Amino acid sequence: MEELTVKEQIDCDFHRVGRLGVAFKPQHFESMRAKQRDLADNFGHDTTLLSKSDLRAELGSDYYHGALLDPLSAHLHVGKYVHGLAEAAERAGAQIHERNAATALHRLPEGGFLVETLHGTIRAKQVMAATDAYTDKSLPWFRKRLINVGSFVIVTEPLGEERARQLIPNNRVVVSSKNIGHYTFASPRTTAWPSAAGPASPPPTPPRTSRAVTS
Repeated sequence: MEELTVKEQIDCDFHRVGRLGVAFKPQHFESMRAKQRDLADNFGHDTTLLSKSDLRAELGSDYYHGALLDPLSAHLHVGKYVHGLAEAAERAGAQIHERNAATALHRLPEGGFLVETLHGTIRAKQVMAATDAYTDKSLPWFRKRLINVGSFVIVTEPLGEERARQLIPNNRVVVSSKNIGHYTFASPRTTAWPSAAGPASPPPTPPRTSRAVTS
């Protein structure tokens, strides 16, 4: 992905700043120790295990019981990436038809597919279903194999450069080990974004205020 953003000059705030997986409970830290060994032994991937005291250099909080730092992880602005990827696809010759949902998909006996849309029918040799959580009844086989997850964003007031660096000095992406995860990062405008994810069917209720980053 990093190579693609550079090659296609996609301005999406891509930064390889590392992922800081923080332990919500002491036993979660022990699980991280085992995960570190697994990543090294089976995948040749090096990470750094941080004790509770070591974590202070990475996070302006004593709330967690340690962390596992993956230095190769990155984050980006998803909206900007999608727009940049669409522009790159069009430069390569792809045609994008917005507001024209596919309503049905049929495999043809002679090979290929027939795709029904809101504004007509398309014959295609190959079809890629890139609908993810937005998959509807037009792709029933795919839809029943997905579990949607809701995501909620809580945006703080602008923190200012100095305060933001006190909380997350190395601009890491911070992810908690809770069953329903909380992930926190500083935006380019130095605003922290604590978030949480959980099952989206039935519709979830908004999460309570996160205590992920406290001074």
